[in-house]
Amino acid sequence: MLILRTYNFPTARSPFATTPMEFSFGFETGSIAASLARGQGFSSPFGHPTGPTAWIAPIYPALLAALFKIFGVYSKGAAVAILSLNSLFSALTCIPIVLIGRRTFGDKEGFVAGWIWALLPVYMKWPIVWVWDTSLSALLLGLIFLSTLKLVESSSRKFWIVYGSLWGIAALTNPALLSLLPFSLLWFAIRRRRAQQSWLVPAVIVLTTFIVCTAPWMTRNAVVLGKPVFIRDNFWFEFHLGNYHLSNAMGWGGKHPTLNHIQLDLYRSLGEVKYIEHFRAESLEFVRNSPREFAQLTLRRITAFWNGGFFAYTYPEWWELPAYVIVSCLSVLGLLLALGNRMNGAFLFAIVLLCYPIVYYFTYPGGRYRYPIEPEMVLLSSYFLCELAKNMRRRFSKAPANIEKLAVSESALV
Repeated sequence: MLILRTYNFPTARSPFATTPMEFSFGFETGSIAASLARGQGFSSPFGHPTGPTAWIAPIYPALLAALFKIFGVYSKGAAVAILSLNSLFSALTCIPIVLIGRRTFGDKEGFVAGWIWALLPVYMKWPIVWVWDTSLSALLLGLIFLSTLKLVESSSRKFWIVYGSLWGIAALTNPALLSLLPFSLLWFAIRRRRAQQSWLVPAVIVLTTFIVCTAPWMTRNAVVLGKPVFIRDNFWFEFHLGNYHLSNAMGWGGKHPTLNHIQLDLYRSLGEVKYIEHFRAESLEFVRNSPREFAQLTLRRITAFWNGGFFAYTYPEWWELPAYVIVSCLSVLGLLLALGNRMNGAFLFAIVLLCYPIVYYFTYPGGRYRYPIEPEMVLLSSYFLCELAKNMRRRFSKAPANIEKLAVSESALV
């Protein structure tokens, strides 16, 4: 952060931008945080006063608002503090990586994965260039994964409550993580039942705690927006950015209120709820009328999520695309090996790779959207590399013995 000076605010912006210059530091998240810090409530996601919003989940903007309060709204001090906090979240992610490795594949695999996470440049990028919940989401998912492994063994109601609270915090940070909740509880229930232990009571406590954590925010949404909203409400808007006739499938900013005066005016005139409903109807009409094109766009996004195809529309560093492809291949190989060897937690790794990306298959992918599951991908990659190294050592250690046996047999023949 200090070397690249990523705490500096941009000095140029798109000529089509409808937002103030500082908006690009944090985008919707930063704009909502600024509103909170100024005493205007959780509102105005596009840099202009537009009223209450549920465009973003609340926890990360609230953290930013606290730092804005301390260091000044959109100040350089606040920028340093925010990016430092992101970096701290990213660094702390090493801890669940190592501990998950210890409980699933082994100590060596966990430590190798921890060092990969610490040293590979691709994992240093997002904490210092993007003011979003990306790093916090990766840490939370790591902690949830580790806690799910522990949940099978725990008979402590306090731990069950903590686990449910973790899911509540994750939901209020990044609702995309919730795609893993039902499958995590299913895995827990199956494991407990096989061990002839109670699973229903802890599952009920976990879900009750989760509801208690998220209910106040959803109540707030229903009151200020006039209709029930589950955490955040902008799914159909994001869906339409990547799904329309002749779309590039990657989400086009030209249809966004931050780059389009017409869209900003429409958002203001309709209000957030009706604005989202407008694009819900438009998106569903596109899917009904062009199912083949929608399927092609979805397939393109699935491919891009794993091979870094979204980089064609950005300006990546030279090492980013190879790193994404290599980690994708190694993690898939590691998952197949873990499932074949019936390693502890293999099913959890599978649901992370299979379920988490689904929402981005239907909207649009990007490197920062994949970042929350990268710790688990690094662990799978580490497992595959360590198993490969073990097999190679076994082969090379057998080779001298085979040569010696061959020499003995030849001398006997002579």
